Amino acid sequence: MSLTQAELNEIKERAEKASPGPWQVASTTDGEYILDCDEWVVAATFERREDAYFVAHAREDIPSLLDHNAELEAVINVIREVAAEGYATACTSDEARAYGSIIDVLNRKEGVEE
Repeated sequence: MSLTQAELNEIKERAEKASPGPWQVASTTDGEYILDCDEWVVAATFERREDAYFVAHAREDIPSLLDHNAELEAVINVIREVAAEGYATACTSDEARAYGSIIDVLNRKEGVEE
């Protein structure tokens, strides 16, 4: 599933507005609670400890994944630029075909019609 830049921006905005982290799980007789870095309750009550840990770690995991995605997009953009330059200056048809193939793959990833 591909996310649009608008969707990624919405996810980032929600993450930035959430209570500061890291979040932690506190076990009680009622179930698992999620506490923010000031030990205020963010969410309660989880029946399953695994669900509580998933939510607690999402506070750090989602921003990390967004940063990782941005780094990968930057790499893809560099590859796209190098391929376009290589295609434009290719000396042989084999070189042009190779660069063209890279461009085609990147265009398919972006959903660009050929």
